[in-house]
Amino acid sequence: MSKQADFDLYQDPKWLGITPDELEEGLLCALDGELYSERCLIEYFYERMTAGQSYDLNVLERYLTEVFKQTLERAADKEDTSLLLRRRRGRPEDPGIIERDQCLSAAALLGIRRGATWEAACNDVADRYGVSDRQVQRALEKHREIMEKLLDTELQALLEDFVA
Repeated sequence: MSKQADFDLYQDPKWLGITPDELEEGLLCALDGELYSERCLIEYFYERMTAGQSYDLNVLERYLTEVFKQTLERAADKEDTSLLLRRRRGRPEDPGIIERDQCLSAAALLGIRRGATWEAACNDVADRYGVSDRQVQRALEKHREIMEKLLDTELQALLEDFVA
């Protein structure tokens, strides 16, 4: 594969005129460790897939089989090592914490709807459920947009079995 300009998602299709022989040559070079050929191969598949165009499934399968094999070999002895996909920073959100925060925000929003100020509603909920007022404020900031769409009866239903 001849070297071309850097990949740009907004330019005309870069790999429009590639022949099956050139694609095969690119695969063989990538499998031999040529980084540029591998990058070109990835660009080709990405460009075709995002545009909804057809692509060579045989070459893709051979390439991915080798990628998966090498990835698993690298991580064979390490259960917690990252493989290919990037993870979001921090630990994943615990569903229990999400539910708790939604209930805290529902309780605070009910207080606000009854005429309490933001701060008074957050303090009241914090005292009632034994959590910090800052925790209630963060929960309300995070879930307020969703909770505001609910009726008071729906908010109260969320709180029926809630224990912080």
